[in-house]
Amino acid sequence: MEARVVDVLVPINDESIAWQHAVLLHRRVGTALVRLDGGTEIEVALDCVAAANPTPDVDDLAELPHLGEPQLLHALALRFERGAIYTACGPSLLALNPWRDLPLYTDDLLHRYRSMVHGQDVIDQPPHIY
Repeated sequence: MEARVVDVLVPINDESIAWQHAVLLHRRVGTALVRLDGGTEIEVALDCVAAANPTPDVDDLAELPHLGEPQLLHALALRFERGAIYTACGPSLLALNPWRDLPLYTDDLLHRYRSMVHGQDVIDQPPHIY
């Protein structure tokens, strides 16, 4: 029988609140052996292992099946890396400071969002401050 792959999140380091994807290889008493995406295998405390979402990069965090602190921070980090600084969480909008210029406030984009009727048209668009 083929071993089932279990995707998990583990902290990047002891002082960090950032989480990274890994594959659970083996559980031990109080610890887990995981393989990071780069191939490195590390042992971490079992209480530092969190379930990973099958699709963590979503426009609305309410769509995630697992939404704890590790999953939220990991999803936001993935979106931040690709310049998506706005993320919906149900009816709320989360905004991250990009620390760089992004082409997010063009006149064309402003007019597109302003011309929409509040409702389905807005829901079909990516999260944005407009």
